[in-house]
Formats: sequence, structure tokens, C-alpha cells
Amino acid sequence: ELGRAMVDFNMAIELDPAEAITYYNRGGAYADQGELDKAIADYNKAIEVDPAYANAYNSRGAVYYKQGELGKAIADYSKAIELDPQLAVAYSNRGLIYFNQGELGTAMVDYNKAIELDPAYADAYISRGVVYCDQGEFEKAIVDYNMAIELDPQREVAYNNRGDAYYQQGELDKAIADYNMAIELDPQLAVAY
Repeated sequence: ELGRAMVDFNMAIELDPAEAITYYNRGGAYADQGELDKAIADYNKAIEVDPAYANAYNSRGAVYYKQGELGKAIADYSKAIELDPQLAVAYSNRGLIYFNQGELGTAMVDYNKAIELDPAYADAYISRGVVYCDQGEFEKAIVDYNMAIELDPQREVAYNNRGDAYYQQGELDKAIADYNMAIELDPQLAVAY
């Protein structure tokens, strides 16, 4: 399927090289295949064609993040937010970098904004729950994990993380139940064992 999609993207670019979305979509396909340099090249071209393409900046930021180029990733997420202040995923993505850099307060601001913009964004609740756990606020973390599970009952990481929060509170039966659910949803989730 992906091979056929690449043929179609290439044909679409040949027919209309001024269509930013085609470069963007092909960049996404390259990113999915792990061809990160090609993905960046296509996101660059999408941005060249449409300098206000917020999603292209966000997606290029995600590739930079995968490559460990955190400064470039933050710059791209910030540019995406500047261009589209309603783009919840860009706030969440930038929050992840801030979290990984130990900037919990800044990460929390971005996660809160992502949730404000998209109250149905389960991953933002999961990420904010992780910050709460790091701060020792396990009840707040559990509330966020509960919301993530309500929004997406198949998110194994939400069960696993809620299990961690329960474990930290000494609620071992609840923790084990959540770890078991995480394993049931994804038997390859090693951290749940």
C-alpha cells in the first residue's frame, strides 16, 4: 500500500509541483518508513511552497525530535503554534521536549493549552498525567489517565501509567488490574510486566 502511495505522490508532484499538501503527505510516508532525511526534505519543500503551512512545521519538528535535534524541533513546534495557535498537537509535542529536558512547568503549560484547545486529545492527558506523577501529584495524574481512558479505551499506556500512579499510592490491586489491562491491550508492552 505504501509503495503504491509513493508512486501516486510522485505522480501528483510531477503533475502539480506547486501543491504543498502532496509534499507534506509524501514526507509523512517517508517518516513512517524511517526515511527521516527524505521526510525533512519534503517538509522543507511543503514549507517553501506554502510558508504558512503549520502542519508541515509540526511534522518536521516531529522528525527533528526523532533525530535528537531538540532545538530545531522546538523551533518548528513554536513556528507551527505561531502560524496556527489552535494546533493542539504542536503544544503537546513541544511539551514533550520540555518535559524531557526537565522543564516541568513549561511542559505543563503546553499540555494545559493542548487540552484547552482539544479536550478530546487523549495523549495530552496522558502526558500531563506523567508530569503530575513526576511532581508526586498522583490523584491528579489518575484523573488525567481516567480521562484518557474514557476518550480512548484502547490506549494501553494510559492503563500502564495509571497503574504506576496507583502503585505509588499503595493501591496494589488497582495497579495490578491496570497493568493486566495494559498487557491485554498490548502484550509487547514490556514496561507493564
